[in-house]
Amino acid sequence: MIQLKNVVKQVDESFTLGPVSFKIAPGMVTALIGPNGSGKSVFLRTLMGLSHPSEGMITRFGETDHLAHQWKNRVGYVPQTSSGYEAFTLAELAQLYQIGYDNWDEEAFQAFVARYELPLKKRLRDMSVGNQRQALSVLALSRNTELLVLDEPLAGVDMLAQGLLLEDWITYLEENPERAILFATHIPEEVKELADYIYCLRQGKEVGFYEKDQLLDSYARFWVQTAPENVRNLPGVMSVIERGPQVEVMTSAVDETEVGLTRQRLKVLMKEKLTFAEILRDLLKRGVMQSDVKN
Repeated sequence: MIQLKNVVKQVDESFTLGPVSFKIAPGMVTALIGPNGSGKSVFLRTLMGLSHPSEGMITRFGETDHLAHQWKNRVGYVPQTSSGYEAFTLAELAQLYQIGYDNWDEEAFQAFVARYELPLKKRLRDMSVGNQRQALSVLALSRNTELLVLDEPLAGVDMLAQGLLLEDWITYLEENPERAILFATHIPEEVKELADYIYCLRQGKEVGFYEKDQLLDSYARFWVQTAPENVRNLPGVMSVIERGPQVEVMTSAVDETEVGLTRQRLKVLMKEKLTFAEILRDLLKRGVMQSDVKN
């Protein structure tokens, strides 16, 4: 579908994205995560051709010419903000989409508008932030695309509408297993429920590309009856907290840590998996590229 190879985008003297290499294949659902200012929106804008890379190559559905636009008919995009859309009503935007894209589905659009109870004749600038996000998502979903690219699609959206959007994205994928989604987010539940893979950026650099289920299986918390110095240097150990006669050990390599504990004949009192939010926080702290899944 889309592949970035050694792409660099210099935004200004203070921030440069890349080099980054990344690909979206049919059937993939990938969450793009990173701290504020890590370059997620720059990454998506560059991927979508809204900003031309300073270096590197982007291939979109077989097209490498950055002036080519045929591929855009195959991608639905929800930007981070409604900039450029605010002066239009949702009905006017739907008319523009119908003219601009030959895969527009008016029947689906009307069904989505009713489902989200969105006003057709109100300008986006007069809508709440949550309704603006829903309106842009509805426009993207109302096209028969092969790929959705979503930049913080749930930001400012209420809990009820978040649930509806997650349901509709899952339906979008179930209707055609060759479809794919790439979405930027800060919401752990969104990553856990929707994503198969996680791509992490920090300060414009790649931290890693991970398979979600492998991450869930590789992190754990142990309670061990020993002194902190006996476990601090074991493979995978992220932190050691002394709790009375026990220590709490958090690891990102559970199998390797267990081998180390066994070799030292240390007694494990209890073991539990880390929450997904704890796992994501650990990923966001990392600063070097370390991929569990090759691009």
